Formats: sequence, structure tokens, C-alpha cells
Amino acid sequence: MTEQTPADRLTVADLANLPPVIDVPTAGRLLGISRTGAYQLAAVDDLPVPVIRVGHSLKVPTAPLLALLGITPQPAADPDSGPADRTPELGRADTDPGATAGPGAPDTGE
Repeated sequence: MTEQTPADRLTVADLANLPPVIDVPTAGRLLGISRTGAYQLAAVDDLPVPVIRVGHSLKVPTAPLLALLGITPQPAADPDSGPADRTPELGRADTDPGATAGPGAPDTGE
């Protein structure tokens, strides 16, 4: 087996951005095995994670693979959401037509 170069290694950011299913070579990279070795194991159901056959393609669900590796992906932060501890505003008439004004709300004269 050949040594991985820095360009071949996946970063933490790469892991957080993996789609729900990945191809067999990518799963092999994460497991530290070659592309050919990964396909050979998948073909005989010896890859240590589930393999999904889609037509002629083989896919590997990301969640079980990361769990096998002991990696808990952190959800990507939504830049539009603001701080995580922000309390949502409730009962705003401009976003919920059926909402009523809460205590201390200005009287709109309606």
C-alpha cells in the first residue's frame, strides 16, 4: 500500500461536509485502504460498513462509517442564524398572521 500524501488526507472540515452517502474509494481513503482493496471488500460484503448497490454503483452511508471511526461530525454553523443561544421571537404579527401581541407589546389601535 502506498503512503498517503497530505493532499490525499481529508480534513475535519472535509468530514463535516461529506454527503449522506459516499463512493467506495472515498470510504477506502477514510479506512486507510486502497481503491482496489475497498472495491474488493465491498464486492464480497467484507467492508466493515454497509454497502448500498445502486445499479452498477456501490455507495457507502457516511454515518455508519464515521461511527466506525469514532468520529462525531459537528453540524456546520448557519451563518444567518446568529448565536446558538438566541431566543426566537414568538408571536410576531409580520411572520405569523394568526399571532397575537404579547404583554408589553405596543398598542396598534386595532
